Amino acid sequence: MVNTTKLLHPDILETERFVLYPVHDEHKEHVYSILSNLEVRKSIYLPTLTDKEEYKEWWGSRAKSMENHTLLQWCAFFKSNQAFCGLLTIKEIDQQNHRAEVGYSILPEYWRMGCGSELVEKVVTYGFEELNLHTFFAQILTSNMGSQKIVNRLGFSKEAHFTDLHFYQGQFHDILQFSKINPHHLFIK
Repeated sequence: MVNTTKLLHPDILETERFVLYPVHDEHKEHVYSILSNLEVRKSIYLPTLTDKEEYKEWWGSRAKSMENHTLLQWCAFFKSNQAFCGLLTIKEIDQQNHRAEVGYSILPEYWRMGCGSELVEKVVTYGFEELNLHTFFAQILTSNMGSQKIVNRLGFSKEAHFTDLHFYQGQFHDILQFSKINPHHLFIK
């Protein structure tokens, strides 16, 4: 059974270099800095949210997903200087099948520094150990080699190649799906 108490009240998480705080209203500007960053959004083929009214709507829809227990998010900050570096997400939480998608967006100035791997590993571990999820999946553009390296490094397996699944700026794009099964569940049948 998925731990719904943790869905309502996720923990503050720590890694060697980072503290991850569950997203609350005081993090709106940090989240906005990710969603409005052209380089970040271009790497995942999603439009930027630069209009404050659109962002307000997005924030409201995010709150509904949290109330419905289908979304958790953290803002990641460096311990050394409290600089914000990224947004980590457990989304599409399927309680019946104990399955969820992991999502992550790291500010470009911190790319290729191992931040994504360290942060995603912590969130996936939390999902397995605290939420009792059985499977995580990640959907990644075929062109996003950095994200593919992260999930491969963390032991995810490629399970699908979806042709023309994602539409962005007038074109269709392929998506790869990777998954990882909770190692504590491997012998449960």
